[in-house]
Amino acid sequence: MGGYLCMRGLVFNLLYASSSYRLNIVLSFKLPTTLCMGVCRSSPVGNRSLRIPHYRLLWRTLLVQKSPTISATQCGQGCSDFIHSFSRHVADGRRYPDLYRDGDEFVVWANNYTRVLQTASMFVRGFLGFAASQKGSIVSVTSRGFPAGVGDSLAPSDMCPKFNDAEGGDYKSTWDDIWIPPVLKRLQALIRGNLTLTANDVNQIPYLCGFETHITGRLSPWCNVLNDEELKRYEYSNDLRYYYGVGPGTDLPKKMMTPFLNALVGILHSGPTTGTKADGSPFEVPKLLFSFLNDGQLTELVTASGVFDAQPLLSATKKDDHRLWIGSRYVSMRGTIAFERLNCLVKRSTTTTFNSSRPAMNETYIRIRLNDAVYPVPSCKDGPGLTCKLSDYAQYIADKYASEGDWITNCNVTVVDDTPTKVKGASFFTDLSKPWVTQVAA
Repeated sequence: MGGYLCMRGLVFNLLYASSSYRLNIVLSFKLPTTLCMGVCRSSPVGNRSLRIPHYRLLWRTLLVQKSPTISATQCGQGCSDFIHSFSRHVADGRRYPDLYRDGDEFVVWANNYTRVLQTASMFVRGFLGFAASQKGSIVSVTSRGFPAGVGDSLAPSDMCPKFNDAEGGDYKSTWDDIWIPPVLKRLQALIRGNLTLTANDVNQIPYLCGFETHITGRLSPWCNVLNDEELKRYEYSNDLRYYYGVGPGTDLPKKMMTPFLNALVGILHSGPTTGTKADGSPFEVPKLLFSFLNDGQLTELVTASGVFDAQPLLSATKKDDHRLWIGSRYVSMRGTIAFERLNCLVKRSTTTTFNSSRPAMNETYIRIRLNDAVYPVPSCKDGPGLTCKLSDYAQYIADKYASEGDWITNCNVTVVDDTPTKVKGASFFTDLSKPWVTQVAA
């Protein structure tokens, strides 16, 4: 092929609604309201001081109320600005200028969890600004309690009795037994007083680093407690958690979102289409499809997408520094997987110019991005920019879906009159009349 000229025709963005607005960290030891780190004077915590050479800071916990929860209204600039900056990035047309017109209705879909709905709401407000209350809405999706909705939601595992997230199982625990003890020993040697750390405490320190930084908008002092290599070992621990919890290293969990992806690719393949509202009237399915869900479902979808098909199994005893599977690159705050439908003019010649009299062929490709990085499917990346021809990708997903067996049988779902013979995956994008789908104002 000599050259390509591509335009985006339809884009699906799926965002991880992280705990941006809810912090629920529990440490096994009771943290004082103030903790002195380094060389401190007149420490208000008595002899409970953590001394770290060449680092001095007085840390005060954000959790000053009885409840260890920080709500959206209490969350500082770090939370709201992050989501707002992303939504404005899209709204300004820097990435998808032709897929949304000002004044059109703007609909997003969200898993029916409070924080997920809150994140979706904040996104819509950032995207539309003052027009959010008139033009923006959220489609809340849940199949809990609806046998007809089995396998047709943004959290299909909710209706899968056999589903179990092992959270990394023995792989993670084996690795934690390797990397945590030396860190625990190092930190404990720096403590003067009666504060005794546990392995779980060490494991929580990076959480405090990440969440507090996100909440306040400035680097948390906890980020300086572990050194770079220790943080990489912690990162690998989390990679094992997702890989062997809900990712490629599992049997059933990795199959959860395949029906969803199969249905989504069908929408991308057919192009812009018309859907049905709750009252039976038609609506134009947006060219920009945004959905919000939890980290588990995002990992299951990333796994189903095929971009990690070439990743060897992760070791429980040796960190693979060359691995492609790094959870922090997609299960981050506002972690995103995007499926972009690209319409390309393909010039079949030995040159890359489009000024030739030879006719160009129109082809449709799909590109997958995790956050802003393009991740190709190893078995299908011959298109422009490591893309895959959409028809080939549709066949790849269909073959995968067929090879995984019947979803209802895999999950051991109790079949009743309303249970579908085959799960629909994502009918809620085009049919808002389902009883497990509710459209609410943003």
